[in-house]
Amino acid sequence: MDPAAWYRQTFGEEPDYSAVLSRLAKTQADRMSLLRRYFEPTEEDRAAGFKLPTKAHRAIARLVALGYIRVILTTNFDRLMETALQEEGIVPTVIASPDAARGALPYSLEKCVLVKLNGDYLDTRIKNTAEELASHEPDLQRFIDRVLDDLGLIVCGWSGDWDIGLREAILATPNRRFAMYWLARSQPNTEAQRIITHRRAEVVHITGAEDFFSDLLEKVEALRELERPDPLTVSVGVTMAKRYLAESQYRIRLHDLIHGETERSRQAVLSESFNTGRPQPDREAVAKRLKGYDAALERLLPILAVVGYHGGDETAGHLTRTVQRLAPEGPAGGSHFDAWERLRFYPALACIYASGLVALTQRKFRYLAALFLRTFYFDGSRTKQPLLLYANHARVFAVGKGLLPEPYDRNKYPGSDYLADRIRSVLNDYLPSEREYLEAFDQFEYLLALVLWNEVGSQRNWAPLGSFVWRRWSLGSADTLLSDFLAELEKSPDLGAAGFFNASSDALRSTAATLVQRLQPIIQELLW
Repeated sequence: MDPAAWYRQTFGEEPDYSAVLSRLAKTQADRMSLLRRYFEPTEEDRAAGFKLPTKAHRAIARLVALGYIRVILTTNFDRLMETALQEEGIVPTVIASPDAARGALPYSLEKCVLVKLNGDYLDTRIKNTAEELASHEPDLQRFIDRVLDDLGLIVCGWSGDWDIGLREAILATPNRRFAMYWLARSQPNTEAQRIITHRRAEVVHITGAEDFFSDLLEKVEALRELERPDPLTVSVGVTMAKRYLAESQYRIRLHDLIHGETERSRQAVLSESFNTGRPQPDREAVAKRLKGYDAALERLLPILAVVGYHGGDETAGHLTRTVQRLAPEGPAGGSHFDAWERLRFYPALACIYASGLVALTQRKFRYLAALFLRTFYFDGSRTKQPLLLYANHARVFAVGKGLLPEPYDRNKYPGSDYLADRIRSVLNDYLPSEREYLEAFDQFEYLLALVLWNEVGSQRNWAPLGSFVWRRWSLGSADTLLSDFLAELEKSPDLGAAGFFNASSDALRSTAATLVQRLQPIIQELLW
């Protein structure tokens, strides 16, 4: 026989929780013992996900952690809410009895107060029957009244039928200072409608508590992201980038972080401060402009270094987009100074070095291909050219004799030396020793020269040699650092797979040989 039908036939009434429990257990202690096994999960329950906090519990706990919820009133006996809060690192103040209410601090001084209106399942004073639910003890009632009077309410999963004392307390509150929202899966019943009318509550139709609170949390976090101020320090941006790279679920946030910092830097470098028509370039003005560009890139470069070092192949596109956004879209219009036109490529150049150098230390040739082979510039005739033809240290820093700041103006390769000094602080965490750093820097510039010579430089008998020439070269040959590096590149299948040198080690050897041969007079003049 159907249990409900049997109950109706036997007792002549509809089965409801309060009446059934009264017949099964006469005292509060008996009821506590009877109900206890329904709240405590067994190992099998845990494995199946039963009797554990739901998505709704966890979303509410997260909203508490974010500071949007301070007081929770519940008619439940279980400890699922406490568990969810503890998972967020919050130990709530639990009020589950009149004596707890009597000794409680004002809720305004607490991170979270959980009021268990009908008690806790491990306390024999739990309330179950209609008679027990009709009222609350004076100390607890005063606390409830204060909460109802001072705060807005979100009501979920409560009918208003059985908890008579709570219903009457809400109806007795004279003030409506803050809004009340009644979440309902169906049309509210008569008692609920009385409360809704009295408090002028807004009814929100939902499909369920889990969907509602999960969706609410997502919207709150999205609004927090929109309202989030710019990262206060470089370290904040670096920490965020590392966190987002560590978990695939944060790929959109990683994109937004890089995109936001890129656009902030782009807006800065396109501002009037970097006008190509004024002022007249002199050493002081050039030094000031370089400092201005470096300030605009202060937060972006360390983030790009994190991506270059820790990112996977799927994040290489972030580097391409950033470099492309910070490169000029075409020649400067109108009357302009050549020095300022050349320096317009400095932001893109600095990004290539900050991200590419650490990518090379990890032999991430796909990243380097994204930077070297997939960034472009449209020249005055709107011809598509490799960006490296313009965004290289030799061209960018060729601003005129006597214009570069000291000591770079006296150096053989001032742009190479400036970038080595500028990028050094950005990469401290990855290349802590000076020797390691300069070795990686020289390998990077050597590869860059080989790539550009292979792509277009051989036609022009030119490539952007750097300070590796005087640090690593003797007449006719490179030192072991560069020769060993070249041998490693020849054996690397990843280099060719990324698209370099037509995937041919012979092409790489030929490029290296012809580069040295055709530039031998320059090297000889430099070293003599």
